[in-house]
Amino acid sequence: MRLALDAADHSPAPLGVHLDHCRDLDEITACLEAGYTSVMVDGSHLPFAENIALPTEAVRRARDHGAWVEAELGALPGDEDVSTDAVAQAAAMTDPRQAADFVAATGVDALAVAVGNVHGFTKEPVRLDLDRLAALHDVVPVPLVLHGASGLPD
Repeated sequence: MRLALDAADHSPAPLGVHLDHCRDLDEITACLEAGYTSVMVDGSHLPFAENIALPTEAVRRARDHGAWVEAELGALPGDEDVSTDAVAQAAAMTDPRQAADFVAATGVDALAVAVGNVHGFTKEPVRLDLDRLAALHDVVPVPLVLHGASGLPD
Protein backbone atom coordinates (compact mmCIF):
# COMPACT_ATOMS: atom_id res chain seq x y z
CA MET A 1 0.00 0.00 0.00
CA ARG A 2 2.67 2.51 1.02
CA LEU A 3 4.73 1.83 -2.12
CA ALA A 4 1.84 2.83 -4.39
CA LEU A 5 1.03 5.91 -2.33
CA ASP A 6 4.69 7.00 -2.29
CA ALA A 7 4.96 6.52 -6.06
CA ALA A 8 1.86 8.65 -6.59
CA ASP A 9 3.13 11.32 -4.19
CA HIS A 10 6.49 11.59 -5.96
CA SER A 11 5.29 11.37 -9.54
CA PRO A 12 5.50 14.48 -11.73
CA ALA A 13 2.22 13.30 -13.30
CA PRO A 14 -1.05 13.44 -11.39
CA LEU A 15 -1.69 9.89 -10.16
CA GLY A 16 -4.35 8.32 -8.01
CA VAL A 17 -4.29 5.17 -5.93
CA HIS A 18 -7.41 3.00 -6.25
CA LEU A 19 -8.82 0.16 -4.14
CA ASP A 20 -10.62 -2.26 -6.46
CA HIS A 21 -13.50 -4.67 -5.77
CA CYS A 22 -13.79 -4.22 -2.03
CA ARG A 23 -16.76 -5.48 0.00
CA ASP A 24 -15.55 -4.36 3.44
CA LEU A 25 -16.29 -0.85 4.73
CA ASP A 26 -13.53 -1.06 7.34
CA GLU A 27 -10.97 -1.82 4.63
CA ILE A 28 -12.32 1.05 2.54
CA THR A 29 -11.99 3.40 5.51
CA ALA A 30 -8.42 2.25 6.21
CA CYS A 31 -7.43 2.88 2.59
CA LEU A 32 -9.09 6.29 2.56
CA GLU A 33 -7.28 7.23 5.77
CA ALA A 34 -4.01 6.07 4.21
CA GLY A 35 -4.54 8.42 1.27
CA TYR A 36 -6.23 6.41 -1.50
CA THR A 37 -7.92 8.74 -3.97
CA SER A 38 -10.65 6.33 -5.04
CA VAL A 39 -12.31 3.10 -4.02
CA MET A 40 -14.49 0.55 -5.79
CA VAL A 41 -17.11 -0.88 -3.48
CA ASP A 42 -18.53 -4.12 -4.85
CA GLY A 43 -22.01 -4.95 -3.64
CA SER A 44 -23.00 -6.61 -6.92
CA HIS A 45 -23.49 -9.91 -5.07
CA LEU A 46 -26.11 -8.30 -2.79
CA PRO A 47 -29.84 -7.77 -3.29
CA PHE A 48 -30.58 -4.36 -4.86
CA ALA A 49 -31.55 -2.58 -1.60
CA GLU A 50 -28.38 -3.80 0.15
CA ASN A 51 -26.32 -2.87 -2.90
CA ILE A 52 -27.63 0.66 -2.46
CA ALA A 53 -26.83 0.77 1.27
CA LEU A 54 -23.20 -0.40 0.94
CA PRO A 55 -22.01 2.18 -1.62
CA THR A 56 -24.07 4.92 0.03
CA GLU A 57 -22.03 4.41 3.21
CA ALA A 58 -18.79 4.16 1.21
CA VAL A 59 -19.63 7.48 -0.48
CA ARG A 60 -20.27 9.10 2.91
CA ARG A 61 -16.88 7.92 4.17
CA ALA A 62 -15.04 8.85 0.97
CA ARG A 63 -16.37 12.41 0.97
CA ASP A 64 -14.59 13.03 4.27
CA HIS A 65 -11.32 12.23 2.45
CA GLY A 66 -11.97 13.94 -0.89
CA ALA A 67 -11.99 10.58 -2.66
CA TRP A 68 -14.41 9.26 -5.26
CA VAL A 69 -16.34 6.00 -5.26
CA GLU A 70 -17.04 3.49 -7.99
CA ALA A 71 -19.74 0.85 -7.48
CA GLU A 72 -20.91 -2.12 -9.55
CA LEU A 73 -24.44 -2.92 -10.65
CA GLY A 74 -25.07 -6.17 -12.51
CA ALA A 75 -23.02 -9.32 -12.30
CA LEU A 76 -19.89 -10.20 -14.24
CA PRO A 77 -19.42 -13.94 -14.51
CA GLY A 78 -16.00 -15.50 -14.35
CA ASP A 79 -12.89 -14.97 -12.27
CA GLU A 80 -10.30 -12.26 -12.85
CA ASP A 81 -7.44 -14.71 -12.30
CA VAL A 82 -8.43 -17.77 -14.36
CA SER A 83 -9.80 -18.60 -17.79
CA THR A 84 -13.49 -19.36 -17.78
CA ASP A 85 -16.22 -20.81 -19.92
CA ALA A 86 -18.71 -18.41 -18.36
CA VAL A 87 -20.88 -16.38 -20.67
CA ALA A 88 -22.73 -13.29 -19.43
CA GLN A 89 -26.46 -13.83 -19.23
CA ALA A 90 -28.94 -11.03 -19.98
CA ALA A 91 -30.47 -11.43 -16.51
CA ALA A 92 -27.12 -10.51 -14.95
CA MET A 93 -26.58 -7.46 -17.14
CA THR A 94 -27.08 -3.96 -15.79
CA ASP A 95 -30.61 -2.66 -16.27
CA PRO A 96 -30.52 1.00 -17.40
CA ARG A 97 -33.65 1.96 -15.41
CA GLN A 98 -32.23 0.37 -12.27
CA ALA A 99 -28.85 2.00 -12.92
CA ALA A 100 -30.33 5.49 -12.99
CA ASP A 101 -32.06 4.88 -9.65
CA PHE A 102 -28.92 3.29 -8.20
CA VAL A 103 -26.67 6.23 -9.07
CA ALA A 104 -29.21 8.77 -7.80
CA ALA A 105 -29.68 6.88 -4.52
CA THR A 106 -26.01 6.19 -3.77
CA GLY A 107 -24.23 9.30 -5.04
CA VAL A 108 -21.40 7.23 -6.58
CA ASP A 109 -18.94 8.94 -8.89
CA ALA A 110 -18.60 6.09 -11.41
CA LEU A 111 -20.60 2.96 -12.21
CA ALA A 112 -19.15 -0.39 -13.23
CA VAL A 113 -21.64 -2.06 -15.57
CA ALA A 114 -22.29 -5.54 -16.92
CA VAL A 115 -22.99 -5.44 -20.65
CA GLY A 116 -21.70 -8.86 -21.68
CA ASN A 117 -18.18 -8.37 -20.31
CA VAL A 118 -16.67 -11.30 -18.42
CA HIS A 119 -13.87 -11.53 -15.87
CA GLY A 120 -11.06 -13.65 -17.27
CA PHE A 121 -10.67 -15.16 -20.70
CA THR A 122 -13.27 -17.30 -22.45
CA LYS A 123 -13.09 -19.97 -25.14
CA GLU A 124 -15.72 -18.18 -27.21
CA PRO A 125 -15.42 -14.46 -28.03
CA VAL A 126 -17.34 -12.17 -25.70
CA ARG A 127 -19.99 -9.99 -27.32
CA LEU A 128 -20.76 -6.68 -25.68
CA ASP A 129 -24.33 -5.39 -25.74
CA LEU A 130 -23.48 -1.98 -27.15
CA ASP A 131 -27.16 -0.97 -27.30
CA ARG A 132 -27.41 -1.59 -23.54
CA LEU A 133 -24.20 0.38 -23.01
CA ALA A 134 -25.65 3.29 -25.02
CA ALA A 135 -28.89 3.15 -23.01
CA LEU A 136 -26.88 3.24 -19.78
CA HIS A 137 -24.90 6.21 -21.07
CA ASP A 138 -28.15 8.04 -21.81
CA VAL A 139 -29.54 7.71 -18.27
CA VAL A 140 -26.52 7.58 -15.97
CA PRO A 141 -24.84 10.96 -15.29
CA VAL A 142 -21.51 9.50 -14.10
CA PRO A 143 -18.68 7.77 -15.99
CA LEU A 144 -19.31 4.12 -16.84
CA VAL A 145 -16.58 1.58 -16.06
CA LEU A 146 -16.02 -1.66 -17.95
CA HIS A 147 -14.42 -4.40 -15.87
CA GLY A 148 -13.55 -7.75 -17.39
CA ALA A 149 -12.25 -6.37 -20.68
CA SER A 150 -9.06 -8.45 -20.87
CA GLY A 151 -10.46 -11.00 -23.31
CA LEU A 152 -12.47 -8.69 -25.53
CA PRO A 153 -11.84 -9.04 -29.26
CA ASP A 154 -10.98 -5.86 -31.22
